[in-house]
Amino acid sequence: MTKHHDPKELREHKEIMTGAQEEVDSHLHSHWEQHKHWYTPVISLFLVGLMLSFTLSAFPVGDILASLAASSVLDFDDSLEFDLGEVVLSSEVALYLSELYVGEEGAEISVCLEGTISSDGNKLGYKIDSYYIPQIFYRSFSHVRFESCSEETIISLHTHPRGSCIASETDLNTLQGWQKGGRPEMVMLIQCGNRRFRVES
Repeated sequence: MTKHHDPKELREHKEIMTGAQEEVDSHLHSHWEQHKHWYTPVISLFLVGLMLSFTLSAFPVGDILASLAASSVLDFDDSLEFDLGEVVLSSEVALYLSELYVGEEGAEISVCLEGTISSDGNKLGYKIDSYYIPQIFYRSFSHVRFESCSEETIISLHTHPRGSCIASETDLNTLQGWQKGGRPEMVMLIQCGNRRFRVES
């Protein structure tokens, strides 16, 4: 047997439910108004944390920071100090390398640097006044293969992606090969910014 509800009873029930809902909404609104001064910063910090976690996992931030610490920006006189001495670029060479880096940033490139080496006690001075680009056999964003630099070359330079100046194992092996092959004073310059370099000796 079907039970019929009294319309009046249904109206009263609906009014009770509506009143309860309004009370809940009023309470929630009141709670938000009372506590929004700290809800907003908490939610903001949570979102910032999410973005930072994505950034740190997607990019090798630690490697970049280590690279920046291990490299140097050219001084105002276009010089760089390193453990064995100093590299001084002529203003023309410094400008050329800066412009070349920006123009070829999509892939590594090599440059042979020529000049003179002087000695002052235990320190060596590399003065660079000319350059040339050797024949490039292959280049990509993270690698370059090129013809060996001439005997007049005292520094072999190649570029790395911006902010990544740490020498690879291949870089170090190549440098050791030159030094053991009769060019002990040869050094390598890694460029990882318009005016940022690392000297490997």
